[in-house]
Amino acid sequence: MFQSYTPPGPIAQAWLYDTTEMSFIMGPVGSAKTTTGGQKVLEIGRAQHPSTRDGWRKAYICAIRMNYRQMHQSLIPSWNKMFPRDFPNSEWTGEKDGPCRHVLRFEPKGEPPIMIIVDFRSLADHSLENFVRGFEPTAWWLNEVDELPPGALGACYDRAGRAFLDERPDDLPPVQYSKVFGDLNAPDLDNWFTEDYINAKPAGFRLYRQPSGFDPRHENAVNLRKINPNYYQDKAEKYRNENGDWAVKRFIENEPGISRRGKSIYDTYVDEVHTGKAALPWSGGRIVIGVDQGSTPAAVVCEETRLGGAHVHFELVTPPGETQVAADLGRRVARKMLAEFGRTSVTANIELAFDPASFNTESTEYHFAFNFMTGFREVMGEGVGRVVPKQALSNDPDTRWDAVKRLLREVGGLLVSPDCPYLRRGFMGSYKRAQLPGQTARFSDRAEKNEYSHVHDALQYAAQRFRPAIGRMTEVAPGVYRDTLPEQRGRPALYAPTPSILLDHE
Repeated sequence: MFQSYTPPGPIAQAWLYDTTEMSFIMGPVGSAKTTTGGQKVLEIGRAQHPSTRDGWRKAYICAIRMNYRQMHQSLIPSWNKMFPRDFPNSEWTGEKDGPCRHVLRFEPKGEPPIMIIVDFRSLADHSLENFVRGFEPTAWWLNEVDELPPGALGACYDRAGRAFLDERPDDLPPVQYSKVFGDLNAPDLDNWFTEDYINAKPAGFRLYRQPSGFDPRHENAVNLRKINPNYYQDKAEKYRNENGDWAVKRFIENEPGISRRGKSIYDTYVDEVHTGKAALPWSGGRIVIGVDQGSTPAAVVCEETRLGGAHVHFELVTPPGETQVAADLGRRVARKMLAEFGRTSVTANIELAFDPASFNTESTEYHFAFNFMTGFREVMGEGVGRVVPKQALSNDPDTRWDAVKRLLREVGGLLVSPDCPYLRRGFMGSYKRAQLPGQTARFSDRAEKNEYSHVHDALQYAAQRFRPAIGRMTEVAPGVYRDTLPEQRGRPALYAPTPSILLDHE
């Protein structure tokens, strides 16, 4: 009798029957990913043509993990819940902490019989290249794929589809099925799977993403309620106490994040919601350019939407390990605008928002805005007219973060182009408050300086031109604002009117 199975939800069901050559499912803990993967093994066997030798449909699946301890602690117990070692018409061989094999046979009524061989193997001490050379399976099952070494998908794909070649009929087309499939929790932002597959989305690859464990539509809900009616809430509390917020983000909210110490600043950012599906076209709206100064400056170019939101069209950062002067950054921004928006952007309504230190005569960065504008005008040409750079309304971290958070909370408030990798990675956890030394739940009140901080500072300066912090910024004189929050903390809170530094140097 062929096994009957009810998928844990619509996402898992779609993945189960997907025939994309490389198909994966990413979901929170407890969402029945591994169980669905076991059923996908059966579907692959069911899809094969009957053998020309004996009429059986045959499939050979190689399931791999990094080591046998992981294999025997998680994958094999899950498999044996579906298919016990004494499952009818099957043979199990292998012992704990070593390779195992399960040969299954099914004779479904009205269909050709099916034989499926599943090998459970680990890389152990082998290199990836040497390991895959020893196998020619029908398909590979990469359980917890993000824990495998980079290049695993490509190496496995090249060896897939080779089993039982001499028993395939010559007069039938090749069978469509997933040659490499697998499952994972949301990976670390720096993981190779995040970079090469989730972000790059190569041809022949498809990722199914289950809902957050906090989403009412989360999958495997029926079974989880039997375990604990508050399954994800209790898990979240445990993760926060033992690991921190990053663990909740990855293992329950199903969002790629950081696995190191630190507290993400933007907890409401969801990459699938706040990132456009393709590059965002300029619709002729007001352009706001946020600029962060220093020897490694960065800029973001945003557009005000008709509903008052912000579209982030592109980012320009200083590559890690390099430096850049203000005029060069201004030229890069101008060239990018002309390339993306065309010559009509020259006469657009353009506003620039700089770090307030750019206007402080006692700051070493006093001339930064002027030099940036010199390079910007050099490329844009005479037709650009008068563009007045303005200082951000506040340089207090909480006030700056609040402006971005307000955009994130609003429907249509913030949409980021997919071509902004530094902003996106920063939003997903790499732009963070560092954990204080010797403290388990206390964090710095400022963002950690890293490759993501400068471009996020630039976004915050731009965001304040869209959303000044309500209840914090008070205009005490024309163009003079008092920021009440930093004043409460004993920091300078008064910001002078924006000076008139014009493109034509008047």
